[in-house]
Parts: sequence; structure tokens; C-alpha cells
Amino acid sequence: GKSKIRPLRDTANFLQLVIRVAMYFNPLRVFLPLSFLLFAAAALVFLYSYLFTPRIMDASVVILLTAALQVGVIGLLADLIDKRTPH
Repeated sequence: GKSKIRPLRDTANFLQLVIRVAMYFNPLRVFLPLSFLLFAAAALVFLYSYLFTPRIMDASVVILLTAALQVGVIGLLADLIDKRTPH
């Protein structure tokens, strides 16, 4: 017979399922690393622009910092909702 396994689609569906389960039981495990990654990206953009270019990329840094803050706050709210609802 012919295989019904689709490597790319099945891998994407599996990763989506893992993230969905992690979001249901422990949302901070998904949101905080993403928030730290955005914060680190903002720090790297700031350092790169400060050290190697004549102008600091203020808008990029502010956008990345705002995104990091928003993702972190959404993660905290999701964790609060998760802890208040019985499973």
C-alpha cells in the first residue's frame, strides 16, 4: 500500500499539539521563553547599532521591547486564568 504519512504536515500538527497541551497546563512554559527571546533580540539590536552603526535603531529596539513586555504579560494572564480554573 501507499504510506499516508506526510512528514512536513504531520510534524507541524504534532508540534501544534505539543504547544496546545503546554498552553493548557503551563502557559508560562510557552510565553516566558518567547518573551526572553524578544528581550534578548532587543538588547542585541541595541548593542549592534550602538557599536557598529553611526545611529542607534531606536524604533526597532522599542518595538522589540514592547513585544517582549506584551508577550510576558499575556503569559502571566494566561497562567492566572489557568491557576484559577479547576481542571
